Amino acid sequence: MAHFLIMFNKKINRILFLSTIAFTIVFQSCAKNPLALKSHSRIKDGLFSPFSSEVISQVTPALYDGRLYFGTESGNLMAYNTLRNSNDWEFKSQNSIEGTAAILDKYVVFGNSEGNFYCIDRVSGKLNWEYHQGGEVLSKPAVNPDGIVYFSSADGVLTALDLHSGEWLWHYKRGLSQKVTIKGVSSPLLIEKEMIVLGFADGFVCALNPNDGTLLWEAKVGGEGRFLDVDATPIYSDGKIYVSSFEDGLFCLDKNGNILWKFDKRGGTSRVLLKGDFLYFTSNGGFAYKLEAKTGKEIWNFQFPKNAPTNPIFIDDKILFGTYSGILYLIKESDGSSLWQYYLGSELRGELLEDTDKIFAITSKGDLYTFMPAGLKQ
Repeated sequence: MAHFLIMFNKKINRILFLSTIAFTIVFQSCAKNPLALKSHSRIKDGLFSPFSSEVISQVTPALYDGRLYFGTESGNLMAYNTLRNSNDWEFKSQNSIEGTAAILDKYVVFGNSEGNFYCIDRVSGKLNWEYHQGGEVLSKPAVNPDGIVYFSSADGVLTALDLHSGEWLWHYKRGLSQKVTIKGVSSPLLIEKEMIVLGFADGFVCALNPNDGTLLWEAKVGGEGRFLDVDATPIYSDGKIYVSSFEDGLFCLDKNGNILWKFDKRGGTSRVLLKGDFLYFTSNGGFAYKLEAKTGKEIWNFQFPKNAPTNPIFIDDKILFGTYSGILYLIKESDGSSLWQYYLGSELRGELLEDTDKIFAITSKGDLYTFMPAGLKQ
């Protein structure tokens, strides 16, 4: 029997109220009864209204130095202090924020669905500069430590700006697919200051020179199906790039854009997790896979009965997955067998977030769950 302590903080915006609840749950490794509630204490009740102007966007928050930075559909970026359970500040943009913020030192950069891109002060929340691109900014920017920020937009453009001044440096325009596309954009990945790699709606993964935006190479990974999109953010390790297309599976490429192998199952939009010699990949078809990183050979798969899974998080020899339907699953890393599941009460917003000793999940009702995974290690 595994013990798991959960601290649950119900995040209500400043117009409503904040309540906190703590309870201890014992989960049983049993197929028929995956979890059992041992105790439950409710200090204060209250729900975040889904019809409020402060509905949280379907986007993964950014986590930095004890703060969660997340956007709302009304265009506010909130800095939520997880230690004090309160907002430190709130910045009002002009439209819905549907992309994850990126943070470097004192700068927080993000875009909104109107095509505006912002740089604000991390401590005070005050505006440093604003740039209007035009296309919806739906992804997380990449920040070069040398002071360049890169962001992609839904009109097929990657833009580079000076982080300190907001000055335009260059842009690369890929254009849009001639087919129907999925709402979403791949986040750029900066590889050793040598190249920027990201996917586009026309089914290609491209590598660009980070200094001037010239095309280094392109690789077609989207097939001939209905959706060609490559909306997942690539990952890089030991000379290899791993990225999935929306429909056509997971691909492994070398740094020159040559395809080394393809895992020919349905694709996904979540970032792949690499741990040791293995990859952990979640698909839009409702499966999680463990693969050999060298060959793409499948070790096991786990099917989620409801909705697509989010990113995996390791807890010793176990893996925690969220699903957008709001159910969390804990599975055994060695064989993919189910250990337990837990329902958050409403839909999960974005992916799970991992800190040093905490795991965070935000729901569509505005509830912030803080999990303490130490109990799972027993």
